[in-house]
Amino acid sequence: MMKSFPKLEHGRPALILAPMEGVLDAALRQMYSEFGGLCFAVSEFVRVSSAPLPAKVLLEIVPELRSSESGCETPGGLPVQVQLLGSEPSYVAETALRAVQLGAGAIDLNFGCPSATVNRHGGGAVMLRDPGRICAVAEAVRHAIGPDIALSAKIRLGWQDKKEGKDAASALENAGVDWIVVHARTREQGYTGKPCWESLRQIVEESRVPVVANGDILDLESFRACELATGCAHFMIGRGALADPGLGRRLSGELRLNRADSAYSLPADFDPLQKGNWLPVFQRFSTICAARGARPEYTLRRLKQWLGWLASIHPGTREWVDPIRRTLSLAQALDS
Repeated sequence: MMKSFPKLEHGRPALILAPMEGVLDAALRQMYSEFGGLCFAVSEFVRVSSAPLPAKVLLEIVPELRSSESGCETPGGLPVQVQLLGSEPSYVAETALRAVQLGAGAIDLNFGCPSATVNRHGGGAVMLRDPGRICAVAEAVRHAIGPDIALSAKIRLGWQDKKEGKDAASALENAGVDWIVVHARTREQGYTGKPCWESLRQIVEESRVPVVANGDILDLESFRACELATGCAHFMIGRGALADPGLGRRLSGELRLNRADSAYSLPADFDPLQKGNWLPVFQRFSTICAARGARPEYTLRRLKQWLGWLASIHPGTREWVDPIRRTLSLAQALDS
């Protein structure tokens, strides 16, 4: 029997793994489901442009759909929400319905991607300039998938004007979404500068549906600052989780989520700055990639990418990260 997706509710905290296109793919979603602490993950965006997408494309980007007997989830049982990015209502709606038919229990709509390429083609954050278009897409998807499938949307505070985020959130509520994720920066900020938690709080206070806070939640200190400033009970982590695989479990404890123990045993005192703590993690990642049929060269490339994110957030790790990133083989990297 297919499991129901864990919908967000007011007053019931949640912790979600963010979608990071080209980074948090199925292998890393499996890895992070083993670390524990998360309520669900959101897939990388599936781009819907010139036509509705066939099942094979959805299955390629979100292979967790193949576990449809129990719902779309990782091998460790973490539910995965399918994220779609597109601006043509009928195409996005038909693709959403196809995802549901394949086993998706929840759909997320991406109206926050700051990529110049995506924005030039009318998708992602550029839609924040036109709440009517956002509403049309969300309404079409809601009509296609029905009232019982969870539907959410991810936005930013705006393109440049923070009022655009409030207007988009209002349009999404009217279209029937169940919750809204807000990255607390404008599109023009990209991923630079500090998140504007005060502007996010205005959306939270005016919204009738749960609002999820996203942006630079990197540790307990930044999480507590976000929680205090926004009044949110729901949080999404991405880069912070990449830089510290124990972050999910610690935040879960703060939120009193009582998540099940993780399948992968991280040391209680895991220190993301220490190379010795990371090597078993990378070895497990290599095992997961191999089981998925990945060639060693691919796994090495993904490992170096992961290390790059780690060093960008914790520059103090470069002393041992950079030599690993210069290695020429996976075996050499794992033995470094």
